[in-house]
Amino acid sequence: MKALIAKTDNKYRIDIKDKRFLVESIKDKALLLTVFNELGEIEDQLLFNPKEFNPELIIVEIMKGYSIDSFEYTEYTEIKLIDKSCPVCGSSDLIRISEISDYDKIPIMPLYACSSCNSRLYYLTDSYLIKLVERNNGLFTENEINEYRENREAFLNELKEYISRFFASKKVYRIK
Repeated sequence: MKALIAKTDNKYRIDIKDKRFLVESIKDKALLLTVFNELGEIEDQLLFNPKEFNPELIIVEIMKGYSIDSFEYTEYTEIKLIDKSCPVCGSSDLIRISEISDYDKIPIMPLYACSSCNSRLYYLTDSYLIKLVERNNGLFTENEINEYRENREAFLNELKEYISRFFASKKVYRIK
């Protein structure tokens, strides 16, 4: 299997079949690995301590996991969200952005920016939310964890509503 690898100042992009991986340095506080599907939707994000990991090591581990036998360097392009549009202006030029405010304490939310109107946006997949909940049990009460285990779909819908209200107050719009 073949991989395409692209690099810019602080970002590495690896494309393997229908997956896109982005490894980037965030304000010298962390390395962020973001996993995208073929539509540019974020499926997972993992933070790494830059004192313990470097981008090249993460790339090697990704390639091992996919049994890559060859790779080719290519020009770097930003990963865009496909088949979605900006709820503010209707543009479909949505590029993923990354922010981190307090490493080790706050999980990173999948954020995008509209290239046309500069609106800040977010888009959540169920697979991303499931991983967020399962990796961050400490953010939830015991009752919430029990609700999640008993009726995952209802819990995720309620969580989406909380997130939507929070981001609305910050003028970060939801991509549908």
